[in-house]
Amino acid sequence: MTRYDGKIHVYEHQYYLHDSVQTATPPYRLDDTGLARFAEDGGIQVISGANTGSLAMSVDLVEAAPPVPFDDWDEIVEVSYATTTGDAQLLGWPATPQRWLPAISHAGPGSYRLRFHARDRDDPRNARPFEIVEAHHLAVWPGPPAPTVAHKYTDATGRYWRSIRDTR
Repeated sequence: MTRYDGKIHVYEHQYYLHDSVQTATPPYRLDDTGLARFAEDGGIQVISGANTGSLAMSVDLVEAAPPVPFDDWDEIVEVSYATTTGDAQLLGWPATPQRWLPAISHAGPGSYRLRFHARDRDDPRNARPFEIVEAHHLAVWPGPPAPTVAHKYTDATGRYWRSIRDTR
């Protein structure tokens, strides 16, 4: 396992994951999880509680699915992702690759499983753009496409985004 720790800048409750031929912009598919929204071309928009500012971010690039850390996170969602280029990046706003993190498609082009974790998205201190309160984690491993798995849904931010997914 290789772990990377840093921070990521968000604006209007979002940061992104996509390769050089994808975007994370609308239109979105209706399989919105309240944490990750899927663009029609395969990119992913990740939803934060913070409107503007930075989040603590950690990423594990692994060879197989790690155990699910239920106690440490408010929301945990596992999804499939595919890259044809092998250069998938985590991007903060404004579409800025994270210098502290290599391509998340660490096994090259192909299919991956991504497990997004979030905590403290509902914290009222998220309104302070210069204070890092919220934390996200991403575990990435090569794997065949599979249905989305909602391991844990507990925060109000996710509940809100799931409630409006069919109205976009």
